[in-house]
Amino acid sequence: MLGQLYDLLEDQSLLDLREAFIDGTFSATKRGRGCRPTKKGKGTKIMIMVDALGTLLAVYSCSASPAEIKRVYDTLEASR
Repeated sequence: MLGQLYDLLEDQSLLDLREAFIDGTFSATKRGRGCRPTKKGKGTKIMIMVDALGTLLAVYSCSASPAEIKRVYDTLEASR
């Protein structure tokens, strides 16, 4: 279904893949699915990727332990 949405956005020129931006943030959690202990406790890292127009291309969440740079490839894999 998501692939069909991206196809529709491309057909209407609402998807600009000339550039993409990836950023991440940390969310402290006491308990959560897929959250493993970090050096300073538990938490989740949430990574997103958008195109040049700000259209969401991917969301990836993981344990907060690894640095964001190590999760860029996982975020790219989660994208179309």
